Amino acid sequence: NAADLVMFVPTGSPLLMNALATNAWATVSMQKEGVSINVEATWKAANSLAALNVSDSAAVKIADAPADAFVRMGFRGDWTKIEDLVRSIAGERILRVLDDEKIDLNRDVFSLLAPGLMMALSLAEQPPIALGMSDLNLRKTNPFSYVQLIGAIHVKSEASIEPSIDKLVSLAPKFGATMKKSDRPLGQFVVTSYAQGEGIHFAHQSNRIFFGAPLTRLENIMRGTVQSSRDAKAQSEALQIVFDFKQLAKSIRSIPESAWGIGGFAMKATALRWLDAVSDLSSLTIHANAQAQTLVVQGHLAFSSDAFTQSK
Repeated sequence: NAADLVMFVPTGSPLLMNALATNAWATVSMQKEGVSINVEATWKAANSLAALNVSDSAAVKIADAPADAFVRMGFRGDWTKIEDLVRSIAGERILRVLDDEKIDLNRDVFSLLAPGLMMALSLAEQPPIALGMSDLNLRKTNPFSYVQLIGAIHVKSEASIEPSIDKLVSLAPKFGATMKKSDRPLGQFVVTSYAQGEGIHFAHQSNRIFFGAPLTRLENIMRGTVQSSRDAKAQSEALQIVFDFKQLAKSIRSIPESAWGIGGFAMKATALRWLDAVSDLSSLTIHANAQAQTLVVQGHLAFSSDAFTQSK
């Protein structure tokens, strides 16, 4: 399909003076199903893109995400090539702890992981909406009162799991958290807490590590009682992120009346009017992949199937 808008930033452009790319193309296309954006950028250091080389052997995929998740992420790249990126976003405090403990991210973490990661966020069954707008500061507000996190990752050897968990437990106090091993009906869990309540808990089955919060959500995932999305669109890129606006709207509409609190009828009515206003939006999907020395990022904002029919 012909693009509706094409942009090119050539080599030597002031826009790329401090960027990692030497040049970049961007195209924007509009169809009745939505808006698509494609960006291709030639990278200065091709080896920095190695983490986005697709692995077809990924044992954990985005399709494993819960069907009620409004954010789903899947990663099928090379873990051993991602250290530089992680260190760049980790922050000085985390890096200082890692250096003090003589932890090498590649040797002690990423080299143990097999390709494949799934991570998802779902709305909590009864978020405390009556308390008003939450503070995004993790030191003041526990995010897992509002959302449920679940994730899974595959490791190359089951024998490496216990030593890694022991190390994680010993490091937790340095980050203001407490982690304790707990024997539960489904096996041994690592239960995490901090000043604001539950943290991210961990458990494993065979070569697969599960993580999530709250604890009941993690247990239900491991029991297999939570329906997976099984998206018909198989992930073929190294990184895929899906924002499912339809599912978010459905989850908000399903919040029980008791969660809205006193006067909640007005809050709920306002929320529903807002949902009606954005009901034409279906989802936003972002893909990222590496092709030789080129970073390819694709985004698609999908409209609901009847959005254009209703506008006629």
